[in-house]
Amino acid sequence: MQTTQRPSRLLPLAEVRSLASHQGWREKVLAYITWGIDELLVFEPTPEYTSAGLQIPARGVNVGEMPEQAVAREVLEETGLRLNHPVYLASHEWLTTPPDTPDA
Repeated sequence: MQTTQRPSRLLPLAEVRSLASHQGWREKVLAYITWGIDELLVFEPTPEYTSAGLQIPARGVNVGEMPEQAVAREVLEETGLRLNHPVYLASHEWLTTPPDTPDA
């Protein structure tokens, strides 16, 4: 996979969704699950990705799925937790993905 290196940038949700659709990119969601103000839920890497470091729930958005649905699905699958009201934090345009990244 060939990529162009340029700085990444934060974008409004509608803009980044439109850009992903136009470019043929699969949208991704990440869940930052906190307990209080100083604890973040993280996972140890699975044996096949030991170099990945600590992980948070993250995955691609399925066709026809809204990001809120995707993050709730992923959190339930990976943690067993049910999200009632996920809070949108930001959209980010990632310009490169390492070739060995799962679900790239």
